Amino acid sequence: MKKIVFLLVLTGIIFSCSVSKPKSDINKLFTSFISSNDDILTFGKMDLLTITEKLNIAAFPMFGEIVTKQVDRVENAIFLSEGVYFAISGSPDVDLIENQFFGFAGVVNKDSLRSLFSEAGYFFEEKNGFSFAYEMGSAVAFNDDILVLTSIGFDEDALEVMEQVMKKCYAKKTNEKLAKFIEKDNDIAFVGRVAATIDENDLDLPQDKLDLIKELSQDGYVYSSLNFLNGEIRLETFYDVNPELEKLISIGKPAEKATLALINTVSPIIAGHLSFDIAKLENLFSTFYPNMMKDFYQSLGTTGLLLKGIGGDGLSTIIDGNIAFSISDFPNDFIDDELPEFIVALGLGSAGKTVVDILVDLSEIGEIDKSSNNTYSWNGITAKILDNHLVISKKDHKDFDISREKSSAMRKVNYGSQSFQIVADFQALLNSGLDIRSRELKRFISLFDYAYLEQKGMTFTFSIFTLNKELNILDNLLKTFQEELQDLSNIEAFI
Repeated sequence: MKKIVFLLVLTGIIFSCSVSKPKSDINKLFTSFISSNDDILTFGKMDLLTITEKLNIAAFPMFGEIVTKQVDRVENAIFLSEGVYFAISGSPDVDLIENQFFGFAGVVNKDSLRSLFSEAGYFFEEKNGFSFAYEMGSAVAFNDDILVLTSIGFDEDALEVMEQVMKKCYAKKTNEKLAKFIEKDNDIAFVGRVAATIDENDLDLPQDKLDLIKELSQDGYVYSSLNFLNGEIRLETFYDVNPELEKLISIGKPAEKATLALINTVSPIIAGHLSFDIAKLENLFSTFYPNMMKDFYQSLGTTGLLLKGIGGDGLSTIIDGNIAFSISDFPNDFIDDELPEFIVALGLGSAGKTVVDILVDLSEIGEIDKSSNNTYSWNGITAKILDNHLVISKKDHKDFDISREKSSAMRKVNYGSQSFQIVADFQALLNSGLDIRSRELKRFISLFDYAYLEQKGMTFTFSIFTLNKELNILDNLLKTFQEELQDLSNIEAFI
């Protein structure tokens, strides 16, 4: 499989200098293959031509030399301008790398293609209208239209596998929704079937609930795109599911400013919030996991009995669905010992007064300490009730005005505009007391200013970015880690 992935990437690098050719039918053939396979876990497309251009790889000492040597011999083999397609089939119960991998590309010139793979150790024979070769767990097949690479198990008939792949490519099955997403301009796009990600053994649900999940997840897809933009790396994931399932899982609500104001919004290294509709969450639990609260209380032992006394069988009396946190500093030994300097604000439900009573009772029996300002503490952690919120922190708490006091990172991502957001200030992280022991990780973080993760409807967005919007991220990464990449100088041995 590693050899297949290497050949795909190498081909992309080589054809970055290719002359544009007429369009192929690769999208239709690939969509037909996907639509004919129920065991596909994930699939997608890589725009290696664009990625290579962004990397400015021709100027890189090692890879630039390889491109120069190879481009004259193989520049007319495949349609790199239309991307390299991939798919993984198998079972969600095993590691992804253990499943079967497929790679696809449109063919420009069969003779050039045959030469490329022959030099890599493949010997071809003509079988049923296509050229076929097998070599050490991987197989290659191509005709006038399409190139297919796949990993082959030692107990599989490689030729038979390729015959089935070709048959499915030409089955003329269509799925317009999938085809349109794959055709979009993304550096990397990948799609997963929702149903393929469900592991019944992990869910531990009665059969009728498992059947309901299967029914609602049918024809559901997870669409993701990864793009390397100027000054930013952005990953977007969209869940396209059954309307009934979407209604059940759409539990977000507008962020509560009163909750956000209780954390450090002035100088956090990391801050986040989650706001959800408690009634919708309880409906979701009752639909799929009716005994969740009972099992949750039992797992907490004595603490669970206290919580059950407050909330009964529901969450709404304990919390109101608003949570926010901030981290203002990290100790040097955070990974091994100390906790960071943090604030967590948890909105309380109708039983907020009972939480205060529990804190009082615990202080009276000596389990926790109580100070004169109704602040309770234990091992350096303080807790107090403010505006019907339980505020837990590792420092003296102060009130913040979210309308006025926002860090530059929060302003950049419009913090508080979505139901779920996490934002990180990378430069503040580097300047904190945290000992980042990985030299490579520290160098990577230093390339960016901020990162954020947020949810808007059924779309999740993760971004790491710099304030320099003109910066070529991939080129900058390549230059930063040039020393490490030079260690791959033996790459020519694989060609």
